[in-house]
Amino acid sequence: FDAFLEIGEDDEGLVTYSSKVKGTHIYINEVQFGEMLNIRGTGMDTADLELNDNTIWRRIFSNELVRQWDHDHLRPLARFVIRILQYNLAGQNAGFDRVPHVIKIATYAIFGGIQMNWARTIL
Repeated sequence: FDAFLEIGEDDEGLVTYSSKVKGTHIYINEVQFGEMLNIRGTGMDTADLELNDNTIWRRIFSNELVRQWDHDHLRPLARFVIRILQYNLAGQNAGFDRVPHVIKIATYAIFGGIQMNWARTIL
């Protein structure tokens, strides 16, 4: 299935996935995906998020001035959230030495209570 998966945008600028399975065209956009999973399909895009609120950084790191994504500098709850995100969004059960950018943004949004478009983030 993945080999035939196409990613694009529809006329409204929504992220779409489409594929042909046994001759049937399957199409889904981020709003539909969000409704299926009962998650937000509207809200801020990860590209628009500014990571400059020190209050949020204090919730993630034990020292807001040392923003190293490793076991020693992350608060315990942040480590737990990152593990869940890495496994479910990035498909990896890795340590903190290579935290993907999308996981960092998602972590920041979660700890900041930011109304993100989670469907677009996942897609």
